[in-house]
Amino acid sequence: MSAVTIKQSARLRAVSYLNVLLCLLVVFIHVSSHPVSTLDKKSLAFALVYIPWRFSSFAVPGFIFLGGLRTFLKPPDQNGWRAFYLGRARRVFLPYLVWSVVYYTYFVLRGFDTLSLSRFAYGLATATIFGPFYFIIVISQFYLLTPLWKRVTERVSPKIAVPVAVVATPLFYLNFPYLLRAINPSWDFMYTDRLFLTYLAYFVIGCYAGSRYEAFVQCIRRRLGALAAAFLLLCALDIGLGWAVYTGRLAFPLLEYVHYLYCLSAVAFLMAAFSAHEGKLPCPRLLRAVDEVSFSIYLLHGLIIYLCNEWMAYLGIRRIGAQYALRTVFVYTATIALCVGFRALSRRLIGRKRSAAP
Repeated sequence: MSAVTIKQSARLRAVSYLNVLLCLLVVFIHVSSHPVSTLDKKSLAFALVYIPWRFSSFAVPGFIFLGGLRTFLKPPDQNGWRAFYLGRARRVFLPYLVWSVVYYTYFVLRGFDTLSLSRFAYGLATATIFGPFYFIIVISQFYLLTPLWKRVTERVSPKIAVPVAVVATPLFYLNFPYLLRAINPSWDFMYTDRLFLTYLAYFVIGCYAGSRYEAFVQCIRRRLGALAAAFLLLCALDIGLGWAVYTGRLAFPLLEYVHYLYCLSAVAFLMAAFSAHEGKLPCPRLLRAVDEVSFSIYLLHGLIIYLCNEWMAYLGIRRIGAQYALRTVFVYTATIALCVGFRALSRRLIGRKRSAAP
């Protein structure tokens, strides 16, 4: 194996670790949403669920960061822009369309929604068929603007672009609804989290990280201690202040700014930590498999949650703690097994078809 191959393999291994962690955290957020919303906010049980739930909240920003990084690890137009966009359509939008049909069909069959082409089209455009799909709408906007990000990374120094994006991001998503209402009081825009500007900083940093990967890794490695300290401090502040606000113990209007800084610090620290140890990171088969099907896990796990909830209701399982434990075990096991198993089966069938070809 050549030195170049070793460097590329080590690079992708650190990225894979972060991707798998973010994937597992997204599932955890959603399996925990029921106890977070139903437990007594003053109880110890709520605090025990809320702390890891709030901790996991940097998962989607992390995915946005990885989207930029992976896009620019090699020139996005290396094979032409047509190939780039067709690839994104095949790997991102087509699965989103298929799974939106699956979720919508399930909701109609269960009586949760009515069959309507216009309702489906609206849900597809706004990612409201299944709420967590908003990530796909956001990342698709970034991908559509890839030529813009390429020009920015080539012509603007990261010392200028990154601070501008970091400052502009919270100013936009925390003030955009108020700006609209100032222009027209009747406007009530509900989907700020579907707009790419809400996550601008994460993607822009990812673009520079991918296009200047070696320099980026060296930079964050040198600052690993400072990033760890910032992460621990902001993690404690975000979870503590978030819990106090959520339980009605405190009014803190700047919480969203603290949360934004926490997400930035979490993504930066974890990327630095994995990069600093990438030469020592093991790469077991299960981790590689989960890394390869992480998007499929993201698409499927919500349906598994719904099915699990129906199953528990049928069996008469009412205790929140029992539901939470069963839901967590079942959703992780079933989702990962189905996605990994389907990918392995499809690869085997494709391999047999190729070997049988004359």
